[in-house]
Amino acid sequence: MQPHPIGTTLSVEALDAIIATSPFNVWLGQQVQSIGDDGIVVRVRWREEFVGAAATGHAHGGIFAALVNSCGCYAVAAKLGRTVPTVDLRCDFHRPGKPGDLLVAAHVVKLGRTLANVDVMIRDERGQHLASGRAVYLTQP
Repeated sequence: MQPHPIGTTLSVEALDAIIATSPFNVWLGQQVQSIGDDGIVVRVRWREEFVGAAATGHAHGGIFAALVNSCGCYAVAAKLGRTVPTVDLRCDFHRPGKPGDLLVAAHVVKLGRTLANVDVMIRDERGQHLASGRAVYLTQP
């Protein structure tokens, strides 16, 4: 796949094809819902393997951190036409994730020649904020 100039975006199908190259992200069940000028929205189908504690049935925090990382990367990939390595990652947990689809919105704050900053928000299917994060990616090829 040829890199796209900064400022253009991949199609949903092209970004789904990039996601399909990562077995872990395929396992997460990420499906691109939309791509805009400044970010993407991804739907994640709930899996029982997301549960961190059987007694409560809530999602493990590592799932949310993984979604912040991967969806942030894919928001940058939608701009550059390729995935990028993570430099830094932060994830804040706002409320427990319960069974149900997740919506992850990743917004590219800054796309520079060296680094990109992305804000990510994870919501449940009812629209409640579950987690948020920020990630930094290396944009140099």
